[in-house]
Amino acid sequence: MRPSGSTQSLRRQASDVWDAHEIKLVTSTGLTFAYEIAVATTTPQPGPRLFAVFALVGLYVGVIPVAIGLLWYPLLRGLEPRWLNFALALTAGLLIFLGVDAVHEALEAAGQVAGAFQGVLLVVVGSVGTLLLLQMISRARLNLGGLEGRKAVAFLKGWLSERPTHWEKRPWALS
Repeated sequence: MRPSGSTQSLRRQASDVWDAHEIKLVTSTGLTFAYEIAVATTTPQPGPRLFAVFALVGLYVGVIPVAIGLLWYPLLRGLEPRWLNFALALTAGLLIFLGVDAVHEALEAAGQVAGAFQGVLLVVVGSVGTLLLLQMISRARLNLGGLEGRKAVAFLKGWLSERPTHWEKRPWALS
């Protein structure tokens, strides 16, 4: 089928040909599985509108949450140590809950995967592999040599030493 040149006729021809598809899989025992794709569509063409949509998605998903998170920084800098410990414990508890929930959902999904793919083993290897990868990246960042390593250590030291003045009045600190 050759398009006649105009976009309208191509769309009309595509809608006539691409209405529905039925896919049948046949196993080695002769059992068939049928699935119908109701409407086949064409891939969106890149352009300014699609670029704007993806830019908005990136803004909503990446930039705005980080900006909202940074709004809390001045408040956290002024907290007393016991309240800061409370906020950190609350955050750690929330992250642990989210991690347990994610593992639970992954194991549920692994139960629906075909046995040949070893879903549970895939979840365990993926989880442990992710943890090891994060540890490796963190260790490599701290062990950088030269100027980059010194900058990373100086940044961490500077960030950790920025404390409000009332933190210096610790009753357990020896003068």
